[in-house]
Amino acid sequence: MAFAGIGRRIRSFPARLVGRTPWLRRWYARRLLRTIDKSRTKSRPLPESLQRIDRTLRRVPKPKRAEVLEQMLEAGSTPEPELNRALRRAAGRQDRQSGKSRAGTRPGVGPSQRVEQRRR
Repeated sequence: MAFAGIGRRIRSFPARLVGRTPWLRRWYARRLLRTIDKSRTKSRPLPESLQRIDRTLRRVPKPKRAEVLEQMLEAGSTPEPELNRALRRAAGRQDRQSGKSRAGTRPGVGPSQRVEQRRR
């Protein structure tokens, strides 16, 4: 089908616009940080996508968070070559937390990919 890629480009247009426009990117980064901070003070759960951003930004000093988030937004707006399946799966495995199942193996890992985790 010749029109299959058009819907994807239309859906990704707002993200590209925010990532490419400097003043809009700064405004959006400050807005996201404010939303994350407010939800943390009010003990509200964040959506999964914002939880990932929050985990990443916790490692950064507070004065630099807006700058780092702005860089992340800018990097996300540039078109990248299609990542292969192995890289996407590896990125997904990094986000998973270790569980209590079967002597320290990660939940959701297939039998051929099980790797024993070190005990601390």
